Amino acid sequence: MMAQYLVFQSQHFPPGGSDYFAEGAEVLAIFMGFGVMIANSAYTFRGGCGSCYNGQSNRQATLSENEVLFSMALYCKLKKIPASQATLHLKKHLKAGYKQALKQINDKPEKLEVLLKLRHRNGV
Repeated sequence: MMAQYLVFQSQHFPPGGSDYFAEGAEVLAIFMGFGVMIANSAYTFRGGCGSCYNGQSNRQATLSENEVLFSMALYCKLKKIPASQATLHLKKHLKAGYKQALKQINDKPEKLEVLLKLRHRNGV
């Protein structure tokens, strides 16, 4: 994953240090714009008849679906991406979780304002 490479090369590990490398790389990937892909692959069904299951095709997710959806909602809120556009390609069962995360973010406007000021101060 490109996000893992970027974190490793920068040597700027997430809060908590290198123990949270995988989690930090997932959050970075979401903030690089890959939120829908990360969310849609956060959980993979491991059952089935066995003939069509290929364990190598599954991604090893470190964040839960809810954590990914919250990160994606925060990214979209900061980038002013409408919910209808953000959820367009999400799996059906994830859309309600995304809207719930967006509601939680909207319930704390003062915290969102702090992030928006940081974003503008850094020219992002």
